[in-house]
Amino acid sequence: MAFRRPAASRGTTMSRGLVGTILVGALIVAGIAVVAISIGLAYLDDPGLQEKQLYFDLYRSVGIGFVVALLGALIPHLLTEARDEFEREKESREAYSKAKTAILYLPGTLATRGYGEASRTLREAHQLLHKAETYPQHLDRYLSEWYGDSETWRSQSYWELTAVRLLLQSHASDWSGYTENQRTQFVERDLQWIRDFFGHKGSNWKDLDEDQRDRSEEGLQNEVRTRNGWGAESR
Repeated sequence: MAFRRPAASRGTTMSRGLVGTILVGALIVAGIAVVAISIGLAYLDDPGLQEKQLYFDLYRSVGIGFVVALLGALIPHLLTEARDEFEREKESREAYSKAKTAILYLPGTLATRGYGEASRTLREAHQLLHKAETYPQHLDRYLSEWYGDSETWRSQSYWELTAVRLLLQSHASDWSGYTENQRTQFVERDLQWIRDFFGHKGSNWKDLDEDQRDRSEEGLQNEVRTRNGWGAESR
């Protein structure tokens, strides 16, 4: 299971391109104006104080015009980016909070629901995790406060949900016949096994390189299937 960081949005790329175009255009126009003024000044044999003042005013006008063009291009762009980042911050915090809460409360939530409703709850938890994954840079900051490595947390959360999904599917015909206490124990058992596999705050996982993780995930997938009566997956 590979996690990829989403690319920059098309709107952001186009906005930056437009700002760059405006700045380059303003710089070219200012450069041409400065060259033209300099040439005009050079052709004066003995410019007097008034002529010098005139050319100084022209230089100053070009400089002011360039600064105005620069600010006119940058300020709307910066305001837009600040507003977009504020919205992404709010959305990412909400997505992260919902995914984390859904996984943490999974045992108690599934214990109170029949098979059909439990399956829907589990699917929703998985969707919430995928939603949170679309904010990788924000996750890095949120998870640094209590877990550490965001990629390891995403991998562990994925496997916790996968283990519980296979557990639930293995009891499709008799899930509703178990007591809430038994269901809680079933889910807690599989979640704890995944947590032990990854170690405290992912300590067993985060130092592995990509090849080691690939091999570990293949073994983990077969082990999860075997523990829930599905048998190892053939490759």
